[in-house]
Amino acid sequence: RATSRKLADGELFLLDSGGQYQDGTTDITRTVPVGQPTEEMRERFTLVLKGMIGISMLRFPAGTRGSEIDAVARVALWKHGCDFAHGTGHGVGS
Repeated sequence: RATSRKLADGELFLLDSGGQYQDGTTDITRTVPVGQPTEEMRERFTLVLKGMIGISMLRFPAGTRGSEIDAVARVALWKHGCDFAHGTGHGVGS
């Protein structure tokens, strides 16, 4: 209760969830705008989506690591002076 608070219009709710299993780790992250998203939120969402589309269209050999496709995921963000503070895939399948 000491750290709980209500979400307000104009904020983002980030849900980062996953589980660890005998065969590996799974991770899913979702960002949900509370109320009407701002223009900046829309722009950043679009830039991240462009990165996801970019890596989804790659054809790479089995065993390729996230760090080896990382720049492709970030190129749209970098063009706008933005970045994200974790590795691409940040642990999926490890």
